[in-house]
Amino acid sequence: MSKKIVRFIACGLLAMMIPALAFAAAETAPWSLAAKPQPRREDLGRVGLFCAERGAGEISASNRWLWQGRINGVLINMRLFAPDGSGTLFQEQLEVMTPGTSDLRLYLRQRTDQGGLMLQTDARALQILRNCGIREILLADKDYYLQNTFNVEEMSALREALGLEDGEQLCLGGEDDPVMIVSETGRRRFATE
Repeated sequence: MSKKIVRFIACGLLAMMIPALAFAAAETAPWSLAAKPQPRREDLGRVGLFCAERGAGEISASNRWLWQGRINGVLINMRLFAPDGSGTLFQEQLEVMTPGTSDLRLYLRQRTDQGGLMLQTDARALQILRNCGIREILLADKDYYLQNTFNVEEMSALREALGLEDGEQLCLGGEDDPVMIVSETGRRRFATE
């Protein structure tokens, strides 16, 4: 055989092995200290949560597993991320906060029970949430345990205090976690320690 053919076959074999090697490395990689499970705080219960009807009043949420928020059929830039930077699927559910008012609470139920998730939103997403009357976002794990509560007005005020531009995204975790800013190009930086 000619050297060209041997090189071509060797390159082909190498190309087939790379995904297998990457998978093996991912399976044996050490766990991040930031990814350890958080203690569960409050059981939200299953009654009324994540049933077929996802809306409240004239505002609707999606009944599917999502990578990105969807309110009234409009995709908004609201996502959940694990500490390692990977996106997490979630379900939405809306509920009236106080009977007789139009203030709503948005539940995001993640598909896993991993703690330490971060909620990432931009200015437009927060404006849509405020326009729809959504005052709170509650993050629950797959077993309906409350992980975090986010106040939409406080998130908007924090954006203003940090002087974020419209294209920049605010990324929040738990109370003791640092606040991060994500640029339009996807670069993350810490706003607080």
